[in-house]
Amino acid sequence: MAERTSPATLRSQPDYEASPTYLTSALPPREGQRPRTESCLPHAQMEAESPDAIFEALTAAASASLGDGVVEGPTTVSVPSTWPAYHLCRPCGDAMPREACMTPGGPACGLEFAHVHARYIPGDHPTAVQAKARGLPWQAYQGGGQGSMHLCLTLRDAAAVLDAGWGELHLLAGRTMGPGAKVPRGLVLVYAPRTAEEVSTVVRILGASHAFARSA
Repeated sequence: MAERTSPATLRSQPDYEASPTYLTSALPPREGQRPRTESCLPHAQMEAESPDAIFEALTAAASASLGDGVVEGPTTVSVPSTWPAYHLCRPCGDAMPREACMTPGGPACGLEFAHVHARYIPGDHPTAVQAKARGLPWQAYQGGGQGSMHLCLTLRDAAAVLDAGWGELHLLAGRTMGPGAKVPRGLVLVYAPRTAEEVSTVVRILGASHAFARSA
């Protein structure tokens, strides 16, 4: 996990110093060890997920903070269990920065800048066992870790999140996925909040993602 949690990859980018920041103040260090995460797709948080009440508080606080310019709906890039995903309303999304958009092809392929994951299902869980017995792929049952988020950040904000221990780079961050399609370099997995205080921090990070999406 060291590679994914080190901000050195971000700071080595030639445009790092010119990258804006939308985090209005320093993030508090996240307490405790980083949770275990998958080393292959799906990029998921496997432990220390949000309790149900904290998950509900997170989605409520996120909805209230993002306001009317954001549509909550199904994800365009993650597994079906992912909910909610956050999309810019048009016309703002028409000018959305390419690296603020979750889809590798940029805003033309969708306006999603962040999404929240459902509970992670271990391979020996009855739900997973039954799905595999029916020949279903992992996409049919898997969640990314309840309360964790994938979201797009500027290089500087992504580095700040990694520095404070709140997340790690997506497995595919910065990868070219096809002609003209590159995964944003600041695509981060933000770890699930475990307390009400942590909800506030995670919502601040989501706010920075939203501001980046609206910055064009």
